[in-house]
Amino acid sequence: MPFETEIRRRGRDRTRLQKMLLFIASQLENPMLGVWIAYDSEEEKKPDDNILGYCIGMVNLLPGFESLYIYRMYAKDKEIREEFDKILRKWGKENKIKKQTITVTKNVKAFRRKHNFSPVSVNMERRI
Repeated sequence: MPFETEIRRRGRDRTRLQKMLLFIASQLENPMLGVWIAYDSEEEKKPDDNILGYCIGMVNLLPGFESLYIYRMYAKDKEIREEFDKILRKWGKENKIKKQTITVTKNVKAFRRKHNFSPVSVNMERRI
C-alpha cells in the first residue's frame, strides 16, 4: 500500500487505490496474473513487513494482442527492478509471449531511454 500511495502522490496513476486492490484480489486465482514481492527478511514463514518492491503483470493471449502487460513494477533500488525484469522476461517466454506492454502517463521519454520501451500506439478514451 505505501508504494501505491506513492505512485498516486507522484501522479503516475489516477486509478483509485480501492479499485486497484479489488482488481488484484479478483484476479489472484487467474494463472495469467503474476504478482512478485521483494522483501527484506530471511524468515520464510513470517516475513518482515519491510517490502522493497513489487511487480504485477498479466499475460494476454487474445489473438493479435498477445503480450505481457506490466501493471506495476516498483522497487526501492535498481537491482530489484532488474530482477523483476528478468522474472517477467522468463515468464513471458514460458507463455510464448514476445512483447511487453505498459501504459505510462508521465516520463514517456525516460521509459523509452531507460527501459527500451517504444511508443507504438496512443491510448484514447471518452466518457460513455
